[in-house]
Amino acid sequence: MTTYQFIQKNYDDNQNTPFLAISTALEDLKLSDTYGNYGQAVQPEEAGDSIELRTVKAVEIANQVAEELELENTFEIGSIINSHENSELYDNVFEQLTEEDYAGYFNMVEGFNYWDGNNWATVTVKSDMGEPSHTLILDEELVKELNQAIEDAEFISEGHGTRTYDTDKYRVVSSQFSSHFESFEVYLKSELDEL
Repeated sequence: MTTYQFIQKNYDDNQNTPFLAISTALEDLKLSDTYGNYGQAVQPEEAGDSIELRTVKAVEIANQVAEELELENTFEIGSIINSHENSELYDNVFEQLTEEDYAGYFNMVEGFNYWDGNNWATVTVKSDMGEPSHTLILDEELVKELNQAIEDAEFISEGHGTRTYDTDKYRVVSSQFSSHFESFEVYLKSELDEL
């Protein structure tokens, strides 16, 4: 039996917000490694990324880039370059550094990126900045019950790219559409008006 984690979408206008069964591992991601609406990558300046210069090489690169950009900045070991204050400087310096050259200060999220069929998208369950898109279900008994519902569900119908299964308490739906990152949607039948 496959054991799933379950999440629920935050801010869903649908009163019957399903439990979403996911098999994708949740991971720690820099906010600037995620995607916003319509598949746009979150930019370092939007995420609040900054770096502290830690090596002579990093200082030399930063001073050279500042000179090329005609900035009056002078950097030394311990100087911080904030992407929000000067994204061009940050981007040009950061792309030339290795991990040994800097200490990074990044807002983080827990979640995963996925392809929705048209764009890259991100699901988050924790965020250093703003609200996550989903809530991770932590109730172990509920998670066990939802996994058992998926295992025990009996086929009911198929149509429009979905397969529907039922147990006494739950309705389980699988979708073949790439916009559905989840393996299954699990609805409490007592809360369903109509699916």
